[in-house]
Amino acid sequence: MLQSNSLQALATFTLAWVAWRVLRRFFRPDPLAHVPGLNPPSWIAGSLAEIFHPDAWDFHDSMSEKYGGVFKCQGFFGAPVLYVHDPTALRYIATKDQSLFEGTDDMILAQKIVFGPGLLSTIGSVHRKQRKVMNPVFSTTQVRALRPVSYDVAHELSEALSRQIPQGMSTFDMLDWMERVVLETTARGILGSTFDALNETLNPPYLVSLKNFIRVMTFPEFIFPRLLILPYIWNIGPAWLRRWLVGVLPWKNLHVLRDMVDTMHNTSLELLRSRQGGVDGHEATVSANDGGRLDILTVLLKANLAASEEDKMSEPELLGQITTITFGALSTTASALSRLLWVLCENPDVQEKVRQEVSDALNGGRDIEYDALMSLPLLDAVVKETFRVYTPLPLIVKQSTTDTVIPLSKPYPSADGSTFSEIPIAPKTYIVVALNACNRDPAIWSDDAREWKPERWLKPLPDTVTNAKIPGVYSNQMSFYGGPKACIGYKFAELEIKIIMSLLLSKFRFSFGHKQIIWKMNGINQPMVAADDELDDFGLPRLQMPLHVSLVND
Repeated sequence: MLQSNSLQALATFTLAWVAWRVLRRFFRPDPLAHVPGLNPPSWIAGSLAEIFHPDAWDFHDSMSEKYGGVFKCQGFFGAPVLYVHDPTALRYIATKDQSLFEGTDDMILAQKIVFGPGLLSTIGSVHRKQRKVMNPVFSTTQVRALRPVSYDVAHELSEALSRQIPQGMSTFDMLDWMERVVLETTARGILGSTFDALNETLNPPYLVSLKNFIRVMTFPEFIFPRLLILPYIWNIGPAWLRRWLVGVLPWKNLHVLRDMVDTMHNTSLELLRSRQGGVDGHEATVSANDGGRLDILTVLLKANLAASEEDKMSEPELLGQITTITFGALSTTASALSRLLWVLCENPDVQEKVRQEVSDALNGGRDIEYDALMSLPLLDAVVKETFRVYTPLPLIVKQSTTDTVIPLSKPYPSADGSTFSEIPIAPKTYIVVALNACNRDPAIWSDDAREWKPERWLKPLPDTVTNAKIPGVYSNQMSFYGGPKACIGYKFAELEIKIIMSLLLSKFRFSFGHKQIIWKMNGINQPMVAADDELDDFGLPRLQMPLHVSLVND
C-alpha cells in the first residue's frame, strides 16, 4: 500500500511539472530562434536521443558538415539547446569566466550524490578553492616522480599476459586488462594503496562499480527522472528516509546504482582513513617497497594541512576527490588505451614502427627515463592523434548561469538568410560542447581531419590549427577540455598511457581476431563485439575488446 501511494504521488508530481514546462514554452520566446538547426523527431524528448545515441558517430559528423561550428537543437519539451564546437565559442565558454558556464544542475546534483563534493560536483568559489590546493599536487614534478610506480604496474601486467600465452591463451579481453592496469596504477600512484587488480582470478567490487557506473547512469530510465524529478526531491527529509524510499521503490536498476555508490563511497572512506593517520601525525605513510615516494593522496593531504583555514578542504571534500579522481582516471584512460591498441591493430605497419622506436629507446634496459619516454616522436604522435580523432569523452554539457553573449570565429548563416557572428544566451540554456567535433573539424585540421594520421604530428601543424587558438590544455585539442575546469590529471594520464603502451609493444604483438569490434558512445567511448549475443548483468551486450596477443620474440 505504501509503495502504491508513493508511486501515485510521484506520478502526480511529474504530470504537474510536465504541464508547467509545456505551458511555459508557449509564452517564452526562443532566444536561439535565429540559429539554424534540427527539427526534433520528438517534441517531448527533442533531439537528445539522436545526440546521445550510442551509435551517433555519423550523426555528429553529418551535423558538423551541414552547420559548421554551431547549430540549435531541442531538449525536453522544446527547451532550446545550443550545440557548439566553434573554437572562439569554446574559448569563451572554457576560459572567459568559469562562473558563466557550469555543469548542468541535474548532473552536478547527481555527481554530488554519487561522488560527494569533489571537483565534478562543485562550482564557483568552492571549486576554485579545491583547484588551488590540488593543482600543485598534479604538477609535472609530482607526476614524473610516479614513473617508477607506473612501470612497476605495467611490468606486472606484462608478466600476467606472458604467463598465459604459453598455455595457449593468446586471445585476451584487452578492455578488461586496460581497466585493471589503470585501476592498479591509480591505486598505487594516486591513492597509495592496492586493489590487487592485476590478479586475473579476482574481480574487485570497486573496479566493477567504477567501470559500470557510467553505463548505468546513461540508461534512458534514469535520464528523465534525473532531469525532471531529482532536483526537487533530493533533499526532502533526512538521509535515512531518502535511502529507505530508494529501497522500497520496485526499481531494480536504482538498487544496482545505490549498491555501486555504496561500494565507491565505502572504499574511498577506507582509503582516506588509512592515509589520514600518518599525515595528521605529520609523518606521511608510504608503502613498504615504494622507495620513499609519496603518493598523490598523501601529498594532497599534506598540502591541505598546510593551506590557510579559508582554503582548507573539509573531510567530505577530500573524500569526494578520491572517488572523483579514481572514476575519471579509470573511465577515460582505459578507453584511450583500448583505442590505441585498436588503431595499432588496424595499422600494423605503424605498430611495428612504434615497437622499433621503443625497443631502441630501451636498448636492452627495463624502463625508459621520463624525458626520453615523453619525447619519443612516433609514440607521441600516435598518442596525440588517437586522442584527437577518437576523443574518449566526445561530449560534455554545460549550462549558462546568466545572460551572456558567446562570440564566434566567423559569421554563420542564420535561419532567416542573414548571418550572425555572436549568440545571445539566456540563463539556464543547455550547451552541448562537442569536443570530438572540434578535434576533427576540417576547417581547423584540413580535409583529412577525420583520418587517423599520426605523421601529421611529425611536422609543423597547419597555420589553421595555431590560428584557431583552441583553448584545450593538451596539444591544440579539446580532449582534456580547457581553462580552469580542464582535466586535472591529464599529465598523469599521458605518462601512464605512454608507459603502458611502450612496455606492451616491446613485449607483445597485437592483432584482431575473428570478431569485429565496434565502439559505442556510452558517455565514454567503449568497445564491444558486433553481433554478439553475450549479455552483461544488465541484459546489454557485454563491453569487451578481444585481441590476439603473441610474444614479439616468438
